[in-house]
Amino acid sequence: LSFASHPENAVSISRSLKLVIICAPILMLVVGSFLIKAKTDISSPILAGLSGIGFGAVSVIGRVMSYPHPLWNLVANPLAWALVVYSSIALFFFTAALQRTLASNVNAIMVAAETFVPLLVGILLLGDTARNGLWELVVVGCLLVIVGCSYIAKNDSLAH
Repeated sequence: LSFASHPENAVSISRSLKLVIICAPILMLVVGSFLIKAKTDISSPILAGLSGIGFGAVSVIGRVMSYPHPLWNLVANPLAWALVVYSSIALFFFTAALQRTLASNVNAIMVAAETFVPLLVGILLLGDTARNGLWELVVVGCLLVIVGCSYIAKNDSLAH
């Protein structure tokens, strides 16, 4: 994926997309809180996925947020606060998932979600493109992430 990527400029986003980015942690907290209490077999992978989505959202916010001068004016930017909330939620759900299953399983799922969410948001909503039209590398990279993470999770589950 890194071979097909290239730097992109910060983009302006619609007010509605900004509102979705700012409010999505509420839904994540509701789902994650339910899963933490449920303690089912499926709760750990979903918590790991939510963790990855949170970390991925941090990178999306970094892509769309403008940095004011002087920098302390960030305090007034709702996206800056959303960045703090997403990273806190991601760390919390990552920790909760680690308490339920193997670290390699949690990391595999988290990395996959952390990779795909910003990739999809960038392509579908922010107009990101592959460097020199190398879309084949994007597809191959995505497949390698899926296969690699699935392999890690499957083999660790079998080993224990």
